[in-house]
Amino acid sequence: MHEMRKRWGEILGCAPLARVADWHSIVGPRAELTPLAYPLFATADVRAVREGADRVLRDARSRGLIVTVARGLHVAVPLDAGPEWRPRVVEVAWLIAVARHGRHPAPPAAPPYLCGITAASLHRAANAARGIVHVTVPRQTRSLELPALRASVVFHQRFERCLGSPWWYSQVPDREDAGPELEDLPGQLCRPLMTSRNQTALDLLHSPARMDVWGETRPIVRRLLLGGDYRAFLAVAKNQRRHSAAERRSYERPWPDAWFTA
Repeated sequence: MHEMRKRWGEILGCAPLARVADWHSIVGPRAELTPLAYPLFATADVRAVREGADRVLRDARSRGLIVTVARGLHVAVPLDAGPEWRPRVVEVAWLIAVARHGRHPAPPAAPPYLCGITAASLHRAANAARGIVHVTVPRQTRSLELPALRASVVFHQRFERCLGSPWWYSQVPDREDAGPELEDLPGQLCRPLMTSRNQTALDLLHSPARMDVWGETRPIVRRLLLGGDYRAFLAVAKNQRRHSAAERRSYERPWPDAWFTA
């Protein structure tokens, strides 16, 4: 298993790689609770602990402590950042999903994660659509524009269910965990979760229309799985709704390799 891959609890507990302005330095020492997705926070979070939230935000912006990425959404700035610093859109997109759905949704829901063509581009297997980030969340969520980053976030709903034929449960290697296989992506503000190479391939094969990659799906999948362990790929599909997608990949392999070799 890839060295980057960790348990969700360990990933979600990681601190940012860069030191950012402390929440109390923005809103004052009497603020008790730090927002769930900090260093991303909303104007409403400031209003909950301080009067004159607009003035507080203007002051923090003038001191270079925050940048506003969308109406009512702000990000704390790393302490060593320059005046033109802007956050990576994939990190902001993931933090927005965390703010809306939590870091630990109730099982069997998975935590928010970067998915589809966005994950494929992060694995360097595809060119993502410019200015669009795809994030999977447990419940239906409207897309969001981020004018300051010239980008938009598209949310995809996925609620886990274990489905599959008896053949899969008897022939495919066991996995330690059910649901999507996720990795962490080291970032400056946070460590977003994203699908592994195998999971990204499965998701694209399962529903290419969701990412608008009809003509590019198979080349992207080939690049994602190049040099990988085929039985590990099958194992990722186990206990989730990706069995047919895994079998579609089999059709691309010369018989009998698809069934008798790893």
